[in-house]
Amino acid sequence: MPKRQPTPLRPLVLGLLVALGAGPAWAEQPSAMALTVSPGLSSLADGDRAWFAGDRRVAVAAWRDAVDSGEAAAEAMARLRLLMFTGNWGMAVHGPRIDRALAACPADDPWCLLALVDFHLLAPAEVGADLALADELARGLEAELPGPAMARQLMMRSDPDALDRLGSQPRDGLGDGLVASGGEPPPYQGTWLLGLGLVGGPGVGFGGGLHFVHPDLFYGGHRLGVEAGATSRGSAWLAASGASAGRLYGYGDGSIARWVQDLWVDDSAVEWKVEGAQAALGPGVQLEHLRLSVGGRTRWDRVDGQALAGHGPELGFALDHRRGWGATRRGWYLGSSWRSALVALGSDYDHLSGQAEARGYLAGPWTTVVAGRVLGSRALVDGAPWYLLPSAGGAEILRGAPAGRYRGRSLAAADLEWRRMIAGPLEGAAFACGAWVQDSGWHPGGGLGLRLLMPPRQLNVVRLDFAVSDAGWAVTTGWGEVF
Repeated sequence: MPKRQPTPLRPLVLGLLVALGAGPAWAEQPSAMALTVSPGLSSLADGDRAWFAGDRRVAVAAWRDAVDSGEAAAEAMARLRLLMFTGNWGMAVHGPRIDRALAACPADDPWCLLALVDFHLLAPAEVGADLALADELARGLEAELPGPAMARQLMMRSDPDALDRLGSQPRDGLGDGLVASGGEPPPYQGTWLLGLGLVGGPGVGFGGGLHFVHPDLFYGGHRLGVEAGATSRGSAWLAASGASAGRLYGYGDGSIARWVQDLWVDDSAVEWKVEGAQAALGPGVQLEHLRLSVGGRTRWDRVDGQALAGHGPELGFALDHRRGWGATRRGWYLGSSWRSALVALGSDYDHLSGQAEARGYLAGPWTTVVAGRVLGSRALVDGAPWYLLPSAGGAEILRGAPAGRYRGRSLAAADLEWRRMIAGPLEGAAFACGAWVQDSGWHPGGGLGLRLLMPPRQLNVVRLDFAVSDAGWAVTTGWGEVF
């Protein structure tokens, strides 16, 4: 049986195991035949059952007991699971200890070989994990540990016949969870992130932002995000947002900022300073892939010494069928948002604007991803401040043009990207883009880009784009994929 050892888990990778999709809640269903295991492996199994049940707090506590058991196999497998809940520092915290635990495992111990299977199943590919090898090793363990070996194979691919056979086998906690869930993987909300991102481009200057995102606060599925940043041109901001868990949820966000922006008149730019604060609060409902929210937003701005207030209701809608990141990105997304300000509510102006967009992700040739986006935005009421009007230019829409270069009451834009993982966490992209803006017409663009997809990949992406448009060329940086 091949027993390739894992590549040392480098702290630089700051990794996280591949995120798993959500599954149904745990149903109490004991093993058909209990495995005779050690205290450490029993704690590991208790943690796996709690993981499938969605009780992540109990799961983490049980896995920590397995780590403290002094058993090499149990420690290695428990630490591999704890990577999911240790943020982007997880690999530095657990990586070297996983290596030591695997090295301390006797080569002829089937549970140690199972720990090696879990490494190749759960660890990031950047540190040497190989799903094909995990499958091969699991097949070699079918005679000694048929239930656990079969459970690992089910984690890699759906097989109703194998699930039926697993039901009559001696199982560990992972097997119990898969039998109870009908073969669905355990629910996984994500782990927290603390990182420094790059921000910048023509018209806004260059700088950085410190980000903290926690999608599973208190192991309850609550979400919190905090961001602070500044650019060389004098812009600075502090923002926070959050949402509670559940089908019926509450959301809120708030920010204070100072933006140094350009207002373009023909081919000339006039610098403006917009200082302000805003906050929003409201309820929402989430059903499977559908999310709706209705709330209110209030904002106070000072624009070159003039104070402006805007208060009104807002509405959000999203239908999200996306999955995976980087080379595994697939699916589609539809979304729309509406914001308003009403003089009747104490605003200094009336305003109503809406935006709708569609995104799609398909598998392309040579292990690539073809990503596309179309969007439209319109201010429906005259009299709104210029900085609230739709605009093209910057790091998000019409890369290659200065931020806010084209501005009008109506905007339509499209992007097409061809993405491919180059080496390790480095992704390359080639893109074409364009935007139509009322009163200034159609503006094409395109270019090349690099992205660094660091674990946890769904949150931790730094991008660098080199783009050209009919307004010139630009280098832009940002946090996260453009779409």
